[in-house]
Amino acid sequence: MAQCVLFFLAGQDTTSSVISFTLYLLAIHPEIQAKLREEVDDCFKKHGPEPSLDVISKLRYLHGVVSESLRMFPPATRLERSALNDYVLGDTGIKVPKGCMVVVPVYSMHHDPDNFPDPTTFDPERFSDENIDSIRPYTYLPFGAGPRNCIRTIEGYDYSGRSSYPSSTPFTAFNLFVPKTQRFPLTLSLGLGFSTPSTSQSA
Repeated sequence: MAQCVLFFLAGQDTTSSVISFTLYLLAIHPEIQAKLREEVDDCFKKHGPEPSLDVISKLRYLHGVVSESLRMFPPATRLERSALNDYVLGDTGIKVPKGCMVVVPVYSMHHDPDNFPDPTTFDPERFSDENIDSIRPYTYLPFGAGPRNCIRTIEGYDYSGRSSYPSSTPFTAFNLFVPKTQRFPLTLSLGLGFSTPSTSQSA
């Protein structure tokens, strides 16, 4: 039963969260929305309305948009790991005893200016081919890392895979915008450990 719940949450809540936050960010950044629409429209003209995942994976700006959305609003705001053995963190002298629960503050890491300059700015160019190598390893963890990373890394995202496709489809027919009643900044509802937009955003 626990595994069924896990797969349900990993397969639905995380994906809906990514799509919701991505569309929100595009709505409040019309210049980025226009640039993405140009890339997506060009793709649809060349490959039809349902391009393959291989084609979608080559949409570099779409990759940047979704990746930056995951940086600003990671589905899981923290990761938890239990130490299997006593451990000392490098040359810090900090001891982690066996059985200790270690919490990795993903949201805080993604918003640390030492990791991502001007972290409150939505900037898909952080993940462009020219800039992505400047991101230090293990500072960007929307799906965790290592052998126990999130299954969505394989099953659903794959750097502009399935989670990107639903985010791309509205651009051939719609302009995204936020209502005048929208409150800023956006507040989050953590629920079962997953970040989602609060249901009381508008007046």
